[in-house]
Amino acid sequence: MKKFYPLSLLVALYAFAHTSCTKIADQPKPVTDSTKTLSEISLRDTLTMYTGQAVQLDVKVRPINFDTTKLVWLSSDTSIITVSKLGRIEAKGEGNAKVSVSNAEKTKSISCIVTVKDSLKVGLIAYYPFGANTSDVSGNGNNGSGYNLTQVADRFGNANSAYYFNGFNSYIVVKDKQTLRLSHTDFTITTWVKLDAYNNSFASQIIAKRLPGLGNGWNLSISGYDFVSTGQGGLGLVTFNEGASPLTILTSGAVALNNWHMVTSVYNYTTHTLSLYIDGVKDSTFDGFASPNITIAADAYIGKDNPDVPSPGYFLKGALDDMRLYDRVLSDKEIKKLYTAIH
Repeated sequence: MKKFYPLSLLVALYAFAHTSCTKIADQPKPVTDSTKTLSEISLRDTLTMYTGQAVQLDVKVRPINFDTTKLVWLSSDTSIITVSKLGRIEAKGEGNAKVSVSNAEKTKSISCIVTVKDSLKVGLIAYYPFGANTSDVSGNGNNGSGYNLTQVADRFGNANSAYYFNGFNSYIVVKDKQTLRLSHTDFTITTWVKLDAYNNSFASQIIAKRLPGLGNGWNLSISGYDFVSTGQGGLGLVTFNEGASPLTILTSGAVALNNWHMVTSVYNYTTHTLSLYIDGVKDSTFDGFASPNITIAADAYIGKDNPDVPSPGYFLKGALDDMRLYDRVLSDKEIKKLYTAIH
């Protein structure tokens, strides 16, 4: 006997069957987002930096639209190199360190060897630490010969680590070299000085490389009593003269007696500007400053004037330490770093 079902039930069963089949047939297949899977990563092999410098490392990835903020950066030695989460590295100290970058799963990684050098060693013409002798430790052979000097404590109290000049026959002489003429180049001269007394004449010479007459060399000094009495300026001012004119470049601030002070002269050959610093702070800047005469073959004298110049000698009475000459412009940051150095 045939069974008969209500038409409404048959319609409902057909709709259910059709809907179920449609859902199964239309269900999407799993799709992998290729932008989330790192297939390749590249980075430069080596890099040389200088202390205090910061750069962004350029990392290349495939696919090119991979989210590089997901990369993991590491430094093998954070005392030499630090690295941010986005690959910006900063040079902290001298040495070598490995900077590596990888994906979070560490299935892809690469590294760069970074060599950090001390920027304050770059461009040195001469460097006199005055620790045990008057030798130039820059490697350029500009060694000095000292006369009637006494070893004394430096600004940190380290015994026999600076030289005392007695104010009447103490000095150091350095033989002439082309690079010491400081002509047609940037330059920086910096040193620590502790004066016992201002010179009774026009100045106390820190370092002088000049001959008689105008346009005949250069010198860095500190003004004395005759300079004041003739109305040319104040006492204890840092001065620099390239000999091209009678105008003497002066600081507005003075170097006080019986205390260590760092004095610095910086010349930019491109802009012909000369800046003077006291204790790491820029005191004054002068425009239109001529480059020293390249033909002047005079020796350099530290602590007194060249004896060929008709002057009272301009002997310095006090101590000098850590004298440096560069053939480049030191930045304000580098000068401050020299001033705050603890050794």
